[in-house]
Amino acid sequence: MPTGLRMGPDSAAGVVIDFVRNLARLNLSDTDRAAELAVHLPGLIVSAISLAAGELPNEEGARAMGVAQVLDFMRKQCGDANLTIDEIARGCLMSRRTLYRLFEGGEFGVMGRLWAMRVDRAKAMLKTHPGRSAAATAVLAGFASERQFYRVFRATTGMTPGQFRTGLARAALP
Repeated sequence: MPTGLRMGPDSAAGVVIDFVRNLARLNLSDTDRAAELAVHLPGLIVSAISLAAGELPNEEGARAMGVAQVLDFMRKQCGDANLTIDEIARGCLMSRRTLYRLFEGGEFGVMGRLWAMRVDRAKAMLKTHPGRSAAATAVLAGFASERQFYRVFRATTGMTPGQFRTGLARAALP
C-alpha cells in the first residue's frame, strides 16, 4: 500500500473527499441515507489511493483491507457481550452482506473469529488472574453467560476453563 502520495482536488482522491464532505452534510439532515452511502467509503478510499499510485484498484487488496478493518474493530469491542453482526457491520461502515462476504472461504466466519478472540482474551485472564471466578472471566471476556463461555471455550481448546487453569498451575510447578 503506497504512503505519501500527492492527491489534488481534480484527482480520484479529490472526488472521494468531495463525497465525504457531501456525506457529512447529508448526515446532518438524513442520517439513515448517509449511513447507507457510507458503507461504500472504504472501497472508494482504497480505489483512490490505488489510482493515485498508478495502479488499477485490486479487489483482493480492498478485501484484505476490509478484513483488517473488521478484525481491528472486533478486537477493540470483543469484550462486549452484546456485540452483534449488525453492530460490527455498522461499526465498520458496511452492510451485513459485505461483512459476511469478506470472511467467505476462510477457516472461520465472522462469529467464529469473534469467539476465538473472546477465548484468547479469557485464556489471558485465566493466566494473569488465576483466582478470578469463571463467571467473572466469562463476563469480562465478552461471553453472554458462564454456560456459553464453557461451551465455546471447550469447543475451541478441547478443555474446560478449569482444566486450562489446572494445566497452567502444573506448568508453573518446579
